[in-house]
Amino acid sequence: MTPEAFVFLGSAPRLGPSQWQSGVSRPPPPTHRWPTVHPHAARAPPLWAFSMQASETVSSLPQNKFAVEIGMGVDLHGQDATVAAVRACQDAMQRNSYPGLRSWLPHRDLQQMVVHVLLGVPSEWHTKVDADQVRQVFPYGQVRVEVVPGGLCARSGICLQDQGDAPEDDRMVLVNAVITLGY
Repeated sequence: MTPEAFVFLGSAPRLGPSQWQSGVSRPPPPTHRWPTVHPHAARAPPLWAFSMQASETVSSLPQNKFAVEIGMGVDLHGQDATVAAVRACQDAMQRNSYPGLRSWLPHRDLQQMVVHVLLGVPSEWHTKVDADQVRQVFPYGQVRVEVVPGGLCARSGICLQDQGDAPEDDRMVLVNAVITLGY
């Protein structure tokens, strides 16, 4: 099998009682083996086609990494990407504890830690994220914030102008965060 091939895990066809052989009380065994190679595997895109393209992200990551955390944040009303970005960072950080953190850092100094924050923000709000407000989420380290197109924009189903929605705008903004810690 080539690296471009992929495995097809489908379900066996279901046969009803009218399709069974006469006198047999159970369905016949499946005629195929698991897993099977998909017939169009030769035309599937290579696996590397889905990898992240080289960009500034790689150069701004800490040289020595010891944690990668992932979070999601939403601003349901108001269409504020900064609010969603702050919530995504809080979501990524709130269930983690690193009791040995100082021992990993040069000179045991928390300010030597590099915190790389990669935010996927819907394209309409891509330039509207306040990086300084995002940096305030992190009490220690040298925080680098990078905003790239991503995230999601979806309808919330209700427009609440008293909560900050623009007239006739019921969209919510979803932001994804990948936080890499290191030095």
